[in-house]
Amino acid sequence: MACKKTFILVLGVILAAGFASASSEQPMKQKILSGQGLVGTYYNSDDFEDPETGMVDILTTLDHRWGDDRGQDWSAIWTGFIEGPVTGEVTFTAEATDGLRLMVGGKTVIDGLEENGPRSGKVNMTKGKKDAIKLAFSSGRGKALLRLHWQWVGSRKQIVSPSALTHSTDGLLGEFMVFDFGKRPSEDDDDDWVYRPHALNAGDIDLSKAKILALDTNSKILSNAADMLKDEIEKRTRIRLEVVTSMPAKGVPAVVIGVGRQVTKKFAPPPGLELGQKADGYALWIDEDKRNAATVCLAGADERGALFATGRLLRLLKMSRDKVGIDEGVQIATAPKYSLRGHQLGYRPKTNSYDGWTIQMWEQYYRDMIVFGMNAIELIPPRSDDADDSPHFPRPQLEMMVEMSQLAADYGLDVWIWFPAIDDDYTDEKTVNAALVEWGEVFRSLPKIDVVFVPGGDPGDTHPAILLPFMEKQKKNLNRYHPQAQIWVSPQGFDRRGKNRNGWLKAFLDILQNDRPQWLGGVVFGPQVEMSLADLRKAVPAEYPIRRYPDITHCRSSQYAIPDWDNAYRSTLGREPINPRPRAYAKIFRDLQQYSFGFITYSEGCNDDFNKVLWSCLGWDPDTTVEDIAKEYSRYFISSRWEEKFAEGLLNLEQNMYGRTLTNKYVYETLKIFQEMEKSALPQDLLNWRFQQGLYRAYYDAYVKARLEYETELKRQAKDVLRDAKQAGSLKALEKAEAILKKAETAPVKPEWRARVFELAEALFQSIRMQLSTDRYMAIRTNRGANLDNIDKPLADLNDLSEDLERIGGLQSEHERLSAIEDVVSRTD
Repeated sequence: MACKKTFILVLGVILAAGFASASSEQPMKQKILSGQGLVGTYYNSDDFEDPETGMVDILTTLDHRWGDDRGQDWSAIWTGFIEGPVTGEVTFTAEATDGLRLMVGGKTVIDGLEENGPRSGKVNMTKGKKDAIKLAFSSGRGKALLRLHWQWVGSRKQIVSPSALTHSTDGLLGEFMVFDFGKRPSEDDDDDWVYRPHALNAGDIDLSKAKILALDTNSKILSNAADMLKDEIEKRTRIRLEVVTSMPAKGVPAVVIGVGRQVTKKFAPPPGLELGQKADGYALWIDEDKRNAATVCLAGADERGALFATGRLLRLLKMSRDKVGIDEGVQIATAPKYSLRGHQLGYRPKTNSYDGWTIQMWEQYYRDMIVFGMNAIELIPPRSDDADDSPHFPRPQLEMMVEMSQLAADYGLDVWIWFPAIDDDYTDEKTVNAALVEWGEVFRSLPKIDVVFVPGGDPGDTHPAILLPFMEKQKKNLNRYHPQAQIWVSPQGFDRRGKNRNGWLKAFLDILQNDRPQWLGGVVFGPQVEMSLADLRKAVPAEYPIRRYPDITHCRSSQYAIPDWDNAYRSTLGREPINPRPRAYAKIFRDLQQYSFGFITYSEGCNDDFNKVLWSCLGWDPDTTVEDIAKEYSRYFISSRWEEKFAEGLLNLEQNMYGRTLTNKYVYETLKIFQEMEKSALPQDLLNWRFQQGLYRAYYDAYVKARLEYETELKRQAKDVLRDAKQAGSLKALEKAEAILKKAETAPVKPEWRARVFELAEALFQSIRMQLSTDRYMAIRTNRGANLDNIDKPLADLNDLSEDLERIGGLQSEHERLSAIEDVVSRTD
């Protein structure tokens, strides 16, 4: 059989290494412990000969159908471990178009490689114990099918649970071939696919042998900056730079990280380059004279400025496999326009991913956001308007909150807490005292708190005349443990219709204007504030700063909903999809920027990852173009190879959401962009959750559009049949029209796109804990990002038409049926 000699890694599983795959160009050899699914090899014949070298398949489900792409004559062997569902005898039953052999725990359970061979067998297993499993499969007729069921006493027959299947992945990537970063070989190309490293350009400085020096060894922030630089370079290049404690010898390249004169007294900045004093600012330049080697100088106006200088260096570096360099002419002096640039990172069940994150994953995400200028995080306490627990929590909420606060302190980030006042009656002394104890336990436990933000009436239902005195008591409570910490409030939900809150907003503003409470740190503008930000700024006394709390995570039923969103995507993608919206949010940022000193965004998961980077970049420099931000995001997080292409894809994903889906010209073009990258993607690209997110949306959008087109055409055909009902007879016309409508289920369009969406959903759960389905991944609700559950939602009103046909079929007379049919046909769509 003719077979393309290509490298493929099925995205049905992501190796369980937390954020080890968060960047694209990582080491080919990693320490990875285990992964979901069975790992296997394909053979170019049906008798397990001529293995496809360099090709590894992860089989994540034992309910699998292969298309025509594999051809007819092929075979495969998968191995791994299977966890016993019970202690006792387990019966395995296979559905297979061709030959199959199953071994569990060294015992042959099904020996059916021969034609018409056995398809079932039994083996004793122990609940929770992992036995070795080997599955051999042979195809000689194409369109192969494999389903493996299991059953035991007291259970029904069911597909073997994917969660029971694992494999050892330690060193797995080291078995792969290495490749050219260019095009894949053609089908007839017999040459090995070898890696040819890109050379640095003339004028680039080679930093592959550089040392990293943090000038203040007692500074945790500078130490973390050095470690971040070392780790992120290694992930992308395989180069492990050494962090040293003293200046390297002359002739050895170095990266020097420090504050102000720690750096400038050793290496004078070039003429005209001045390090300002504004918080978070920095200067970055290269000295090639003093040490007879390149010294990359990172000088912060303060410690956090040095951290942001390190992040900027990472964005500037030219990194590829075994290569790291920088343009010799780099000179930058910069400071942020807005002093607060943060994101809410709530470890709670309501999020679409955060509740599954470990502290190691959080640290990686902190770093990712720091690189683009984030200087604050906002935590959420254990009790809020949320479920009490999540099946995804690796740690109890307060424990994780404490660790996240400490982690923020270690990187110099500001720590805010979104702390809703949600008890029923704060006029009751017992309620107030209980709240003081509950909140005080959080305040006491956290190592760092800068601000507590109480979101008014979203959630909460306390009149401001009662709420503000309660908050004053909490301010004293807070300052027992964090003397400099502040309390802020938002008037969210005040005057909200249907809530019996008329006059609350005025009452709130009157208190601020007349009483001028000294304990109040500032005011927050967020969703459900019943006046514009400009008007709020006028109404709030000038001594109270205003912080923005923009909703960057939702697309409908939200502060910044997509206007006139077409129902095809509104009803399937839903409220909380993967949602890069560069142009829309850039306009929102710029239109309102002058009314606040900064922002912490409202986020409920990593679905809005790009939007966080966009806001951080604009908070530093509002004049940065969305195109440049998209390119820098793509270069740093995906690969320099995809800087232009992935950025184009991100911009197009936003365009997919606008206008009528049927006539949207971007959707298929967007899929084409991502498919081109997918075809020549490297393993680390495919393991990269940000790459997976782009692919997921591109395939999802295209599948929904194709299905809408198909179902619209089926509806047209069905109505054409109904128009001939008088000639054909009503019952016959109804039967024929219903048969046409059922084709949406019996002969679906683009099943391969749908299958790819499901593969990518599994990949995203493995890599970043995205919960894209309530049933498969235990998402809390469908409208909380679980749009995989909506992928087959009927479009083009087929359900309504089908119900009409069923109703008409129940009418008694031909005259009644024909009259009703005429009404249906005459309706405009």
